[in-house]
Amino acid sequence: MIRSILVGLDTPGHGEVLSELAIRWARRFGAGLVGLAIVDEPGIRAIEPLGPVGGTPGVNPVYYVGYDNRMAEQDEKAHALLEDFSRRCEAAGVEHQAIVGVGAPDEVIEREACATDIVLMASRTHFYFTAQEDEPDDGLLRRVLPDTPRPMVVVPAGAPPEGPIVIAYDGSLQAERALAAFEASGLAGTGPVHVVSVDDHADEATRLATRARHFLTLHRIEATAHAIPSPEPPGSVILAEARRLGAGLLVMGAYGKPVLREFFLGSATQSLLEHSRIAMFLYH
Repeated sequence: MIRSILVGLDTPGHGEVLSELAIRWARRFGAGLVGLAIVDEPGIRAIEPLGPVGGTPGVNPVYYVGYDNRMAEQDEKAHALLEDFSRRCEAAGVEHQAIVGVGAPDEVIEREACATDIVLMASRTHFYFTAQEDEPDDGLLRRVLPDTPRPMVVVPAGAPPEGPIVIAYDGSLQAERALAAFEASGLAGTGPVHVVSVDDHADEATRLATRARHFLTLHRIEATAHAIPSPEPPGSVILAEARRLGAGLLVMGAYGKPVLREFFLGSATQSLLEHSRIAMFLYH
């Protein structure tokens, strides 16, 4: 059961969406929220300074103008995000704390995730100081997903609708872990649950969907199985089925069979993260 939720706050607009979902779940589970904003110190120090002041290069230490100002500016932005987050939590009567993490964003997130049950992050993240605001960035997700010890929910822009939960299940080790993590989270109580399995052969798709439903039944979670025989890429079929069902949450392993891996963390990921309005529960 969820008792603590880490909320990665990056941009004001997306922070509102993340806060809304986090507060909704916090109220349901009686969980506390941890707002995390990050000052990317390595990223700031990696760019060219404004200019040297004092010292002689190659002889003694040189102090460079620019780093302190940039650090102060990013720290101010981080605190502004956390202040807005805290106001929303206080208005909702939700227990919360605010943290400014200083360091490489992936390392900060992985460290802070250890003390929580689940991580909420925006699908478009710009924690890195040098990130382009007009470009989607799944680079951080690629770094964080394999090493974060807790499930991660990637939230798209725009308020994620409430709706059924769709579990994409292909029988892989990662899918099994995601299924178990989902069951343990208690999120099954937030809406109807559907299991979707896709395979070239109808018998195999049925076998997989039935196995996942049986596991859920053992834990008193009622689920509807959808076995879809299709030669199309499983990722696109699953996404289409999730949309048809009006899903509010899509559950899947962060990595699975190669074709799913390519879909979810490969070339099509950018399109999915940009255009999908379905929040994704990911676990590796």
